[in-house]
Amino acid sequence: MGKSPTEPKDELHFQPDLVIVAMCENVAELATDEARDKFAVAFAKLLSVLKEHGQPTIFVRSSFWPHEVKDGILRKASAEAGITFVDISELGRDKSNAGLSTTVPLLSTVSRGLCHGRV
Repeated sequence: MGKSPTEPKDELHFQPDLVIVAMCENVAELATDEARDKFAVAFAKLLSVLKEHGQPTIFVRSSFWPHEVKDGILRKASAEAGITFVDISELGRDKSNAGLSTTVPLLSTVSRGLCHGRV
């Protein structure tokens, strides 16, 4: 049996006890019905393949940055496959998780001072 570029044979051979599916942050915008349908079919197939190898406990998590369309597809496919969907969208809504740092303005101030010989 040849290796399909869309099926992770090595990872499936490992037969893990736990699989956490974390995706969508890097999935292109699903702007059309066709794109949404294609993604939904591919994701359902991924879940099916994961379930066929061993007996892993599988969790699918929502996008960190809430996305109604993508998360809806993940939620629906998970429910249809009997897999637990974990909604983490509140984390992305909390601005303290946005990766913003108070050191950036400080570094900017230091940089300006260095450029003007004040530091």
